[in-house]
Amino acid sequence: MFVNVLVGTRRSGIGLGLALLLVVACSGATNSNGRQESTPPSESAPSSESTRSSESTPPLESTPSLESAPSSLSAPEGMPGENVSERSTVTAFDAATGHQVWQASPPMAFATPIAEDDGTLILRGSVSPATCVFSPALTKLDSASGAFISAEILDPPQTLEEGAPPITDGALTIRYVLRQLPDGPSTGLEADDSTTGSMVWTNTQPGDDGPGLLDPPLFGAGVIVAAVGGRNPTNLGPASAIEFIDEPTGAILWTSPGDPAVAIGGGIAYVLNAGELEAHDIRTGTSRWRQETDATQVTANDHLAVVSGAAGTVAYDTSGNRLWKGPLGVDRDGLPRGGLLVGDDNVFVVTASGRNATQCSE
Repeated sequence: MFVNVLVGTRRSGIGLGLALLLVVACSGATNSNGRQESTPPSESAPSSESTRSSESTPPLESTPSLESAPSSLSAPEGMPGENVSERSTVTAFDAATGHQVWQASPPMAFATPIAEDDGTLILRGSVSPATCVFSPALTKLDSASGAFISAEILDPPQTLEEGAPPITDGALTIRYVLRQLPDGPSTGLEADDSTTGSMVWTNTQPGDDGPGLLDPPLFGAGVIVAAVGGRNPTNLGPASAIEFIDEPTGAILWTSPGDPAVAIGGGIAYVLNAGELEAHDIRTGTSRWRQETDATQVTANDHLAVVSGAAGTVAYDTSGNRLWKGPLGVDRDGLPRGGLLVGDDNVFVVTASGRNATQCSE
């Protein structure tokens, strides 16, 4: 099982040093619950033909309750900051039924759920004490009730590894690398033996176009999902493609063009592409099914895929049948990526991203 340390900062520009992330941006893999997915059971080989899954008759749309999460604790001084006029709002839906479970406002703006760990929901966001002054922050909530547990303001990273933490499964450690070569810099991923430190494989490209781990990292079934051409610590621009890399060897298994939102679960890669949710075999890229959608974000686990956008939040089973639809969707205002996470029992959606009282451009 891979593990990694998540921080709320990124590096911007080769040789320019680590820059503080002003607006939190997550991978399109808002998309997993922060844990390695289990290796799927053997399945019969899917057809190479893409098939559009027929939707089963879903339950009636759930009517959300307005119950706010209880909290007897307070955030530390400086959170969310005097320049934050509206906090983010996080809404939890029951993953099985779509019914609203709780709603909470963490002490930050532009929050996004990045992981669920042992009943604790971890959110990353931004605090702002004054105009054009921002700091990344973490907040922890109880996954079942939304009750506040703790919060902290993060220090900016001082090294590339702090800004792009490696992941490890015990045997291999995968890290983002920046090499200064006689012909110019190169960037990409390197896998080292965790015991000896010797390099096992490398996948780099000239300049800042090399593959980088998604943020948060996305991996499972022996596959690492990486962004190429952008969305990495040295290039915050859009990716030109998403690569699915074999973890033991570093070989590129298949590629999805463009810069789509991606999630994985149960041996399936879910890709939001051109108004469709596409389900692919995670190792071969073979298309299994697709559904039309206007959603902007996707998340998944071994049992379901969830998409969310302005029109609401929709859950599908692994065969593409719609399970439920909720009327509230992820708010993308000021949040380029993220805002959606399926956990063990609930689906967590940032239904209001929050805002600062004064923007830098004002």
